[in-house]
Amino acid sequence: DSKRDVKIPPAVLGSIKVKVKKASKFNLVWNSQGSMSRYKTSVWEPHASSSLKQNKVSISLGHFAGHGYDNPNRDSNERLFLEVTDTSGSWVGGSSWLPHVLDKYMPYPARYRLAWSLTHGSNHFYAWEPVPPGDDFVALGFIGSKEDKQPDVKAMRCVPKSWCKESTYVNKVWDDSGSSGRAGSIWVFNSLYLVGFVSGTDPPRRQPHDLASRRFFMSEYTNIHSTTVAPASGGYK
Repeated sequence: DSKRDVKIPPAVLGSIKVKVKKASKFNLVWNSQGSMSRYKTSVWEPHASSSLKQNKVSISLGHFAGHGYDNPNRDSNERLFLEVTDTSGSWVGGSSWLPHVLDKYMPYPARYRLAWSLTHGSNHFYAWEPVPPGDDFVALGFIGSKEDKQPDVKAMRCVPKSWCKESTYVNKVWDDSGSSGRAGSIWVFNSLYLVGFVSGTDPPRRQPHDLASRRFFMSEYTNIHSTTVAPASGGYK
């Protein structure tokens, strides 16, 4: 992939700051009304501008879980996305390095695989697991949709595995017990409150990831010598 062949000087990574930011606007993707489940839940996308503004850009890492049908603003849990800033000040109307840094170190998923779907009744839901573009990357969150087609890969970005630790914040918020059809469940996968979808109702077999740090410069965590871009295996079953 030519995008990841660009040689980014270590000094540039030393000036790229990554920090979590609280999402404050959300668009409803789906709620479980009419799903016949005895639980209520909802899935929301952050309303974050992904456009490059001067020297910073906002990065969505996936969709969020809601409590019941309420907008996430109505509970006390922060939903977090990433803000990436070029602090070097050597930019003219936008950082010349940021797009290259994003493509190389925070790539879009290669594709999505369907974790499960809910298709009885009129309120369909499709639970999509992002497949990272290589084993060096992980998807921290998943994407939900109401239609049976793969979401846009540009709906979210992956992050380097070297930025992550195993999540200790994994909670089931919904499963379709009480309804018929293929069992699926909705989870909060990490402290960013990103949503994860698991086929069946048991916890994911592979432990989800969380960010190891909430605020860092890329040179602190990034393996700048890594070049692997083989397709990664999916499978939170």
